[in-house]
Amino acid sequence: MTKSEFPMTNKYQKGTSLLEVLLYIALLAVIMLPIAYLIPAISEAKTKNIAISEVDQQGLQISRIITQTVRNAKNITSPVLGASANQLTLETDPITPTIFDISNETLEIKENGVVTGLTSPQVLVSSLSFFNYSAPDTPGIIRFQFTLSYKNNLGRQEYNYSKTFLGSASLKQ
Repeated sequence: MTKSEFPMTNKYQKGTSLLEVLLYIALLAVIMLPIAYLIPAISEAKTKNIAISEVDQQGLQISRIITQTVRNAKNITSPVLGASANQLTLETDPITPTIFDISNETLEIKENGVVTGLTSPQVLVSSLSFFNYSAPDTPGIIRFQFTLSYKNNLGRQEYNYSKTFLGSASLKQ
C-alpha cells in the first residue's frame, strides 16, 4: 500500500464537538433570556414616561398661562367674591373678556373672540374649578384646580396616568 491509499488520520482533528456546540448554545441562552424579558419592560417604562411627561408638561404650561393671565387682568368678573365656578372670566380688554373653560374635555381660552385649545388631543381635562378668594377693596385672588389625564385609546395599563394641578394668582393692581 502506498502512502496515498491510507487516509490521513490526525490525533487532533480541527472543528467543534457536539458537547462544545451544546455548551455554546446553553451559554447563549443564559445571556439572551434576561435580555428577552427586559425589552418589553423597557418598552412599557418608556410608554409610561411619555404619558407622564405629556400630562406634566401641559399641566405646568396651563398653570403658567392661567397665572400670567390673572396677573395681567384688570378685574375678575366670574366667579364672584367668595364663590367657585368651573369657568373663569377676566376683564383684560375693555371690549371682550378672557374666558377659561372646558369644552369636549379640552381646556380652552377665549381671548378677543378667538378660542384656543390649551390641551393636546392626547390629554383630557376631567375637572376645572376656580375659587375667588378676593376680599373687598383688595386685588383679586383666584385659586384654580384642574385634573389632566392621558388619553388611553388602546386600554393599555401603562397609558393610565392623571394628575391634579393646583395654583393661585392675584391681580397686579
